[in-house]
Amino acid sequence: SKIALLSKVLLLPGAVGLAVLDAFAYGLPLITNADGFHGPEIDYLKSNLNGLIIDDNFNVNTYATEVIRLLSDEPRRAKLAEMARLDASRYSIDAMADRFVYGVICLLSESQP
Repeated sequence: SKIALLSKVLLLPGAVGLAVLDAFAYGLPLITNADGFHGPEIDYLKSNLNGLIIDDNFNVNTYATEVIRLLSDEPRRAKLAEMARLDASRYSIDAMADRFVYGVICLLSESQP
C-alpha cells in the first residue's frame, strides 16, 4: 500500500495478529501494548529488536511517549526497521514451506527401521 511506503512505524495498540508480518514486509517496526488479546503471531515481535511492546496496562500516555521517543530517534527507528525487513524473509511463505518439508523429511527418516 502507498500509505505503508510513506510510513515510519505501524501503530497497533490493540490485538496483534498477522498484521505483524505485513509490518515486517514493509520494513515497519510495529508498536503495540503487552496486554492486548494477541494472536500467536505476537511471538514474531521482539521488543526493541524489530518493534516495541509497551508494558504499561494500556496507559495511553506511556504508549504515546514511547511512539514519540522512537520517532524522535531515527537511528533507533532505522535499526528496528532493518530488523523488521530481515524478519520478513524469515517468516515468508517460502521459508515456511522449506521448514515444513524439512520437518516431513526428518519425520520420515526417523520412522525408517
